Amino acid sequence: MTAPAPAPLRAPRDPAITEDRDFGRAAVALGWVPAPRFLLRRDTVLRRMRTLPRGRVLEIGCGAGSLLADLAALGFEPTAVETAPAARALAQRMVADFPQVAVHEAVREEWAGRFDYLLSFEVLEHIEDDTGALASWLRCLRPGGRALLSVPAHAHRWTATDTWAGHVRRYDRQDFVALAERAGLRVERCDNYGFPLSNVIEPLNAWAHARALARRGGVAPAGGDDAAARDARSGESGVKRTVETRLYPLMTARPGRLAMRAAFGVQHWFTGSELGNGFVLDAVRP
Repeated sequence: MTAPAPAPLRAPRDPAITEDRDFGRAAVALGWVPAPRFLLRRDTVLRRMRTLPRGRVLEIGCGAGSLLADLAALGFEPTAVETAPAARALAQRMVADFPQVAVHEAVREEWAGRFDYLLSFEVLEHIEDDTGALASWLRCLRPGGRALLSVPAHAHRWTATDTWAGHVRRYDRQDFVALAERAGLRVERCDNYGFPLSNVIEPLNAWAHARALARRGGVAPAGGDDAAARDARSGESGVKRTVETRLYPLMTARPGRLAMRAAFGVQHWFTGSELGNGFVLDAVRP
């Protein structure tokens, strides 16, 4: 499958922000770069968004905000919510050259039925009442609007990375689809992403995060640690890229760049499988 042409490169206003044709925006000087798994998900999401009519987008949990810049460059009108102060501040810098993009602390009542698209990636797994959260977000989506959501795949693949990131759970495909339907969506597809590159990287990340957690006092099972501790780690997980920042020069060198391009293409051969470590769900609000 050939990916549609990317949006033209645009020089960010903030000198701490860079833009790359393959990897989008980064903030190396501020300690954030796109991790490989983020890039695999980004490629999956942007392939879909490029095929859709332009309109108003609400992203819940935008993290560092790199995807907001991608969407704005494609002609969408993005608005975002990010509750973590550090991530919100970084996202605002990331999109400073797009004055039409706003990053808010919370959802606003006046947004009811306002948006054509609701996006939320790697957020629901952090929330105890995931059904209630998604249902509340969907109030912002107009009837006939579309939701694109992602979560980490396969409950049995819980690792130290999930604990480090503040996850409550991982999802099997049928559970993710059922969640969307309970919240009021009509699911059109649920794709698996990330195989095979994510499968190579995941054990390495788990090993590094297990060591980090051991220094903090141990690794808890799925949903088994303190809620306040999970919330604190969730706030860090969207912007803390210590290891990735050191590796980013290798990713952007020619061999790394070619490897990532190959990974983008290969993962789309396996979207109907259970081999990758993430799901992207595409659904409509009736």
